[in-house]
Amino acid sequence: MPSLAVLIPVLGRPQNVAPLVESLDLSVERERGEGWDIWTVFVCSHGDHDEIAAVVELGLVPLFHGGSYAAKINYAASCVPCDWYLTAADDLRFHNGWLRAAIDRHIETGALVIGTNDLHNPSVVRGHYATHLLIHRDYVERGTIDEPGKIFCELYRHNCVDTEAVETAKVRQQFAFASLSHVEHLHPIFKGAPDDDTYRLGREHHLADKRLLAERRRLWTRTGVERRRLRLVPQRR
Repeated sequence: MPSLAVLIPVLGRPQNVAPLVESLDLSVERERGEGWDIWTVFVCSHGDHDEIAAVVELGLVPLFHGGSYAAKINYAASCVPCDWYLTAADDLRFHNGWLRAAIDRHIETGALVIGTNDLHNPSVVRGHYATHLLIHRDYVERGTIDEPGKIFCELYRHNCVDTEAVETAKVRQQFAFASLSHVEHLHPIFKGAPDDDTYRLGREHHLADKRLLAERRRLWTRTGVERRRLRLVPQRR
């Protein structure tokens, strides 16, 4: 039986919980009917009482971690053993068929990191990049460029973790974009949601995160012998 954990770090947006869960549940009815075991995993911060209450009200049991988006994703993945993980958020709208389209792309290419289509970001729509990734457990074991067992690098305060993950997967020849896997990003920059304190908090360290990305990029863009050390993980479907 294939399994998926949808990992959802949250902070201060209790009003997003119910619409997100409804969207996800409707979008994967077919897959659940075919035997998929799909977990909805919210990762809350201690003291975020309204958020926690919104999750519990739906009958879900949240995980707790006080760190960044990346740290919450990594912690959740370590707690929930599954075949696949989606690095999600609470400002998404899942469209029917997104999971099937992503798995079809995996079968077609053998890639273990599948980029979903957020329908708005021009770089994402063109297939160069993806914000929300479907990642196989074998790839999670390989980890970031310098830390096994981690989906995202936790050195960033918020931004650029997805960029590093995609670029690293490309170097490892493990990234494929699924244009028909529609996981819409309802972000203020695309007029999909109002700006709020959580978005503003994420922007506070944008420049510092960009500088860190530029510095770390040297780890996965080396050539010659060092690049050949990036061995591919065994592919398992």
